[in-house]
Amino acid sequence: MAIKRSEILRGLADKHDANKLNHMCSHYTDVYEHWFKERREDNIRLFEIGVGTSAGSLKMWQEYFPKGQVFSIDTQDKEHLSTDRIIIRRGSQADSEFLDKFIEETGAKWDYIIDDGSHKMSHHISSFEHLWTHLQPGGIYIIEDMHTCYWPHDGGGYGTPASSITYFRNLSDTVNWFYWKKQNPCHEDWDWSQPFVRDDNITEFDRTIESVTFFKGMCLIFKKEKWTQLF
Repeated sequence: MAIKRSEILRGLADKHDANKLNHMCSHYTDVYEHWFKERREDNIRLFEIGVGTSAGSLKMWQEYFPKGQVFSIDTQDKEHLSTDRIIIRRGSQADSEFLDKFIEETGAKWDYIIDDGSHKMSHHISSFEHLWTHLQPGGIYIIEDMHTCYWPHDGGGYGTPASSITYFRNLSDTVNWFYWKKQNPCHEDWDWSQPFVRDDNITEFDRTIESVTFFKGMCLIFKKEKWTQLF
C-alpha cells in the first residue's frame, strides 16, 4: 500500500509540536491523512489516550477537523488544556471504572480512537477490549508506538505471547472467521440441516472487525459499516 507524504497534517503537527514527527514516528501523519482526509469536514469525534506535555496532538486534531470534537485522558492533571472543542479528563486507561464514567460523561460514539497512552501491553489490550464497542461503525482504532511491543519492560518481547503484536496479529483471524468457525460444506459429512455457523460461536470482534493493518510502529483496526450475515 503506497502512503503519500502528508503535507497538511505534517504542517499542523509541526505547528503544534505534536510529537508525531520524530525519527520513530515521522510517518504517522502520512498514515493518518491517508485514512482521515475524506472526512476532514465531518463532525468527527476523536478520542486520543494520552495528552502529552502541551496537548499538541489534540490541538493538531482540533485544527485538522474544524467541525470535530476531540476527547482525551491522561494520568496527569491536564484538564486546564481543555478548549471549547477539546475535553480532557484525568484518569488511567487501565482503570475500567474511570473509563465507564468517561464514556457516560462524553457519550462516546467515537469515529477514531488513538491509543498513545502508557504503551504497556496489558493496557493496549484492555483498552481496546473496553472501548471497541464505543467506536462507531466505519471507525478506526489505532495503537501508536508499537515498537514497545518488543521491549520487556513494557511487557513485550519478540515472539512473547503477552505482546500486543501477538494479540492483534491473532485478532486478524477474525477477518476470516467464517472459514474456520463454520462447518465445511465441501466435506462429505456436511449436515445440510444445520446452520453454517452457530450464533453463539460468533464473537463481537467476528461480527464487527473489517480488517487489521500494521504499519511501522502502528496497528489500525477497522470497524465494519454494518454486520452482514453471509449465509
